[in-house]
Amino acid sequence: GQGSQFVGMGSDFYEKFDLVKDIFATADKTLGFSLSNIILKGPEEELRLTQNAQPAIMTVGVSIYKVLNKKYNLNLGDAKYFAGHSLGEYTALVCSGSLELDKAIFLLHERGKAMRIRCSQRVHSRLERYGSFRRQRLAPCMHVRGTQQHPHGKHIFE
Repeated sequence: GQGSQFVGMGSDFYEKFDLVKDIFATADKTLGFSLSNIILKGPEEELRLTQNAQPAIMTVGVSIYKVLNKKYNLNLGDAKYFAGHSLGEYTALVCSGSLELDKAIFLLHERGKAMRIRCSQRVHSRLERYGSFRRQRLAPCMHVRGTQQHPHGKHIFE
């Protein structure tokens, strides 16, 4: 899941199997930028971005599954169930053949962007609520003590 990503993940598979190179190339083509370069070389700050981390983790997971399936004859094609949680659901859907790889990559990239925006909004909302709470709690102090001028022209209790 998200948070497990690291620069270089899947590099052993990438170097040894053309199948993995093809999967990474699909990710690059789908997104219009080199996700494979971010996965393999970083920088870590780029890989940590939700819109990159989610498709990257899924791409590596699907790559490992495909290698185990095709190169080592681990046939899970007859499996009745594939499961995953949150981000892992997309990997399970692709591995089960229920969702195409390129569509999952696109969806996870868009999902990651939406999550980042929503997270940012939540942080701002929490800060606004905290500021409002703080002003309410400090109001009695302001009334009793009055406001004092800060050296830079700001009131201490605002």
